[in-house]
Amino acid sequence: MLLLIIILSILILLALWLLIEPIIIKIDTIHDEYYIRWQHIGSVTLLFLNNDLFLRFRILFWQQDFYPLQAQKKEKKPKKKSNKKTAKSWKTFSWTRVKSIMRTFKVRYFKMELDTDDYVWNAYLYPLFYFANRSNRQLSINFEGRTNLQLQIENRLFRIVRAFMF
Repeated sequence: MLLLIIILSILILLALWLLIEPIIIKIDTIHDEYYIRWQHIGSVTLLFLNNDLFLRFRILFWQQDFYPLQAQKKEKKPKKKSNKKTAKSWKTFSWTRVKSIMRTFKVRYFKMELDTDDYVWNAYLYPLFYFANRSNRQLSINFEGRTNLQLQIENRLFRIVRAFMF
């Protein structure tokens, strides 16, 4: 009986840990970092190497690279056609639920440098960007040809579940 209580306690603690671990989405064009990371659990990273694009999946101690732009060589087996008609079950799509889930995401850092290559447009946008700045949102116009974006978004699984349920 004591062993069962210990195992259940460990499983409950593991479930709580998964619910509170942050999920981080980062886009950084300055340092070429593009990833979705679930802290201490896994990540999907977009990497560029020799004009090729690949995704690196990591879950705990397992890691796999995937090259989406290269042709996958797999033999296709012919599918057997069945005469049975399957009933399609369509779930109702609720925009309010999507909005409530999107509100759970928190923007931790946002920095954007923009150059439109047009001095007049840059001059028009300069005051707008100046007044749109906040502590975690930095917008700037430059006249030097740099266009960069740094964005970090964070969420936790319990927030998504709570927004989905209620």
